[in-house]
Amino acid sequence: MLHLSVSTRIAVDEPSTDGGFITWFDVLIEGDALVDDDGAGGDDQGEGDEKGEPIGHAKLAIIHVGALVDSDDTLLWEVLDAESGDLEALYSLYFDEEEEWFKDEFGSAAGVDLGYIQELTIDPAWHGRNIEFAVVQRLNATLAAGCKVLVMAVSSRDEATHWEQIGFEVPASEGGEPGYVHLNNEGEHPRVIAATDEENRFIVQSTEDEDEAGDEDEAGEGVEPATGVMIISPLPPPEASSGRTQDAAARRATASRRPARRRR
Repeated sequence: MLHLSVSTRIAVDEPSTDGGFITWFDVLIEGDALVDDDGAGGDDQGEGDEKGEPIGHAKLAIIHVGALVDSDDTLLWEVLDAESGDLEALYSLYFDEEEEWFKDEFGSAAGVDLGYIQELTIDPAWHGRNIEFAVVQRLNATLAAGCKVLVMAVSSRDEATHWEQIGFEVPASEGGEPGYVHLNNEGEHPRVIAATDEENRFIVQSTEDEDEAGDEDEAGEGVEPATGVMIISPLPPPEASSGRTQDAAARRATASRRPARRRR
């Protein structure tokens, strides 16, 4: 069985442009490994006990959009721009600049926040099992449960196509090679379920497959494990870092002319 070990650091101070409106989570993906019979796992572990074997890592941000909208003196784009260039780039893709709120195509989903997976890696020995799909589905259902949309950085069209298998989409406003894909939580998406024939392997089951699956054999049908297309999103380059993008400069010039933000 696989597990996710999650860690974060949260400041006690009130959030501001300098920090607090974005929470980062480091996620360690672990597989179970049996302790050696000679007791190498320690005196407090008995024969057959299990311990985690690291097999991958993810980095997830929750952008607290709802709290930002309710704040008195903080703009969403300022917070994203101050954090990093890649987060600043999300502003024009997913938010209405006049309303300082989600675009209409995302606004109907439950929740008030946005989730962003900056990095996800799986050790090569564990490729081809759709583990990355299962991890993202679980993160979306737990840490990102209050998010209208879950966004992920990608580096190619092939990588975007890989994630489309579980419902991710390329933003309509992105041209050329996509840099991001998103899961709009307004609708239903294919489920990632454990395969019945092999432990720690997963299959993708569409909503149509789920309706038709009347027995265990049918439930085992779905998208076969991928060949190991993994997302490894680098940190933004210096030229795209905080405060240096052209879009950020343009927004600063027009910020004083923005209408009052809508409170949700």
